[in-house]
Amino acid sequence: MSATNKGMRRQRLQQVAFHEIGHSVVATLYGRPFDITIMPRDDGSTGGVVLDPTPRTENRPHLSREAEIQTLLAGVEAERVFLGREQLGRREKGDFGLANYDKARAEGLASYCCNSPTGTKRYVKEMRVKVKKLLRENWNAVEALANELIGIVDGGIRTAGGNVKLPCGRVQEIVEEALEKRVA
Repeated sequence: MSATNKGMRRQRLQQVAFHEIGHSVVATLYGRPFDITIMPRDDGSTGGVVLDPTPRTENRPHLSREAEIQTLLAGVEAERVFLGREQLGRREKGDFGLANYDKARAEGLASYCCNSPTGTKRYVKEMRVKVKKLLRENWNAVEALANELIGIVDGGIRTAGGNVKLPCGRVQEIVEEALEKRVA
């Protein structure tokens, strides 16, 4: 494999990691940490977040509709910050179909709160503004998770299925440590 291909694959892995970490940080801030899983593939890396399987209790509430919408939008917003772009270009969106899926789900949830398509778009835009603020305020947590996750990748640690996984308990620890540092 050429150095250029390795560099591109590394960039793609980091892009996916930041996307999934964005979802996870926002969900953790709302009290529902996610597992983060990256599934490295030869044709590019894909990722996913899995809700903490712990039953909902007062300590682990179900996400409100607003929190769920923000969690869905957080992936692409974190990816944008990582890439240094306010907008992802059409080609990049096509390459990263889950971002479109996340946006469509967020819009679907928002439509339950709004009376019109225009109202839905306005509401989603408001949620994006909130997500950007949350991520900016907690970017140290995003970077700490990225360092941990990329370190796992670099260490060659994989699940039985060949995936890279950061369990929700560790996600929560890292986010809490980052929050403590921010406050101190």
